[in-house]
Amino acid sequence: MFKLSGQNLTQGRRIRYATSGTYLVVTPENWIRNEELSGIPQVPPAQCHLNGYKAHLFHLDSEADNRIAFLTSEGKPIEVPNRRSQFELLGSLIEDTSETMGPLFGLGPPKIRSRGTEGWKNVATVVIGEEGERRGGWRTSFDPPKDSDTQDLSLLLSGKQVGWYFVRIYDASEGAPIESFDFRFVTALKAITISQHDVLPGEDGHKTVRIDLKWSGDTPCELIPNHSKNLSIDTNHACTSIEIPPDPDCDKTKWTLRLSTSSRVPISLLVERVWWSICNQNTSSEHISWKDKPVVVQRNHLVASSEHLLRVRFPRRRWTRKVHVGFEQRRTREYPVEVTKQVVDIPLNEFEGMVELENSGEDHPLKLWINGYPEQTVAVLSKSARAVTPKRSKAIKLNIKRLLKYLSRLERATRDASLSDMLNECKGKWRLAGVKDQRDAY
Repeated sequence: MFKLSGQNLTQGRRIRYATSGTYLVVTPENWIRNEELSGIPQVPPAQCHLNGYKAHLFHLDSEADNRIAFLTSEGKPIEVPNRRSQFELLGSLIEDTSETMGPLFGLGPPKIRSRGTEGWKNVATVVIGEEGERRGGWRTSFDPPKDSDTQDLSLLLSGKQVGWYFVRIYDASEGAPIESFDFRFVTALKAITISQHDVLPGEDGHKTVRIDLKWSGDTPCELIPNHSKNLSIDTNHACTSIEIPPDPDCDKTKWTLRLSTSSRVPISLLVERVWWSICNQNTSSEHISWKDKPVVVQRNHLVASSEHLLRVRFPRRRWTRKVHVGFEQRRTREYPVEVTKQVVDIPLNEFEGMVELENSGEDHPLKLWINGYPEQTVAVLSKSARAVTPKRSKAIKLNIKRLLKYLSRLERATRDASLSDMLNECKGKWRLAGVKDQRDAY
């Protein structure tokens, strides 16, 4: 079992226990994932360089009750030990949205504290080294003092002002890695603040949002974009400000903080905003036009044969577990959000038969409810929206003589007087008129 790290999860370290994060587990190829305990995989298992084995990917969330579990070819359950992390990082934690690079700290490197009652007694060695592009470069190790529950890293990292590092903690008895994790720090960075804004848009849509990187000294880091977006940036000795326009492609941006040619650290900034779109079920994500204002829907979008859906995009994965959609809160439908997805699809044909479809004399807002937020109108079934025009059936040419013959047979065979009278009346109508004049009535 390997815990993956790096910006693209291309690096891994062998560990004994699972805590939280992303893991690669190599098993015999006839083992299958126990989806009841581990959930549906983000990606299917893949062949690896070991003949007869497959590699499985798992993401464990500290807030969710998911585990690494398998079923052997005989159906025997196998579960990887999962436990709470024995160690934690302490320092001036700064919020960013990098999910795979470890936490970000300002004003200097963090300290490592043991959570267990045994402290550091069962630890032989702690190894610290540079992560990311400079992986394979600087590294060092130390034997932690056993009489303290906290290890200060500032002396080991003295002279370093910016960096992305890994930590490996090794067992005293077996020499195997107990835990492995990453962290980043920028001594000059004091805080990252995002101006107050609404996650759900107002009547005029989302607004421009400002992100401030506040510096603690007179030498701010250089902010280098890792994207092609043309954003307004203003820098002085105390603060670097970024203007994020109301554009879903700009909500999440990646940057590099650089102090010198060799000192740099990647960060990721997120403005949390919800967007939506009315689209065909086969529309790919790159071709969707995201909206922050109500969209007018046609009545034929809400019939049983419709392939249209309401697609809602959240700020990130695992942002919410479910949403409710409907014309009134007491008649909403619930839609769960998969933990591996940033969007949820609401098929509009599930609203067929709603009373609002029959009442074409007024507008009917279709609303979205997210737990903890006010209701949001995402679409409007407008009174001016085009009504459904049923397709006219193609006329069928009938042989009147043959039809009258069949009706006579039914009349002779029936014992019901009322049915016999009706068949006789029907024969009379078909004798008096041709098929062309009568086809709309039958």
